Amino acid sequence: MFLFVAFAKKINIRISKYEDIEAIVEIYNQAIAAGKKTADIMPFSLNDQELVWRPYA
Repeated sequence: MFLFVAFAKKINIRISKYEDIEAIVEIYNQAIAAGKKTADIMPFSLNDQELVWRPYA
């Protein structure tokens, strides 16, 4: 337990913003490529996700 605490990095968690969409899509597509992490089997394009996210921006 001590070693974990000694090497732990501080993480900041916040609500995502529309400007984060490119990074979110990249991370999600990595999960798709790794397999068994999501039900999706085809990567998303940034354009596809912008159409989904735009109403919430």
